[in-house]
Amino acid sequence: MGLVLLMSYLTGCLESIVHYKLLLLRKYGAELNAKLLSEECRVLLRCLQALDPARRRRYEDLGTSDYDLSCVKALNFFVG
Repeated sequence: MGLVLLMSYLTGCLESIVHYKLLLLRKYGAELNAKLLSEECRVLLRCLQALDPARRRRYEDLGTSDYDLSCVKALNFFVG
């Protein structure tokens, strides 16, 4: 039971971090190092794939987007 709670906590935190990085890309992509920020998102998404195999395809879809992870599709995943 404790491990399940820990995994849930970790995935929730990582999803939040990716979400905020996506917001930064969307709002300030031209002013920030978008390439670096996108790569950071991809690394976090790969971690999420390992931690939450049931949602692996969702994370893969986000990580392979052709818009450097800044499109509305990616944001909709995290906000509903």
